[in-house]
Amino acid sequence: MKKSIFAASVLVSAAVCAVEINLSGDWDLAMGGEEKMLCKIAVPGDVHSALLKAGRIDDCFYGRNEERFLWIGKTDWSIGREFEVSDELLSKKEIVLRLEDCDCFCTVEVNGSVVGETTDRFQRYEFALKPYLVKGVNRIVGDSMGMLATVINCLAIQGIHKNIGAPARVMTAVEMKAFAEPYI
Repeated sequence: MKKSIFAASVLVSAAVCAVEINLSGDWDLAMGGEEKMLCKIAVPGDVHSALLKAGRIDDCFYGRNEERFLWIGKTDWSIGREFEVSDELLSKKEIVLRLEDCDCFCTVEVNGSVVGETTDRFQRYEFALKPYLVKGVNRIVGDSMGMLATVINCLAIQGIHKNIGAPARVMTAVEMKAFAEPYI
């Protein structure tokens, strides 16, 4: 069970052409709520691979190591990086942030303002970005919820489904028998 973060790019659309700023590459990885960077993380990428590459954990998929590292899935994570914005880019009519393969529940901020939230890893998200950008250095941060917060959100969504008569199940690889079925 790898904890994936997201692939991101900034798209600028004009009447005839589109410009893309690819935000892939090295980002800073920190535990949620902490400023201190633990290591770099490749985007697109995942927390497990970043921690392994940085020598902070052993191989999760060797022997019974996975049990030792279940805390990774239970932990909130934050990634961030800086990127440059020019006057030319800011002169465009529309600037959009596109996220693909984003962890289920993630809040995305640019320069300290929330620009969007995600709820499904298998969707592509586009958020209007122009109002949040400044000329020069800008900072983007993605805060990803750990498994416990994800299960809480799933329980709320399950309740909504049940209220309208739609079947819904909550499953998790982290044992929570009172709240969710085991995902095997």
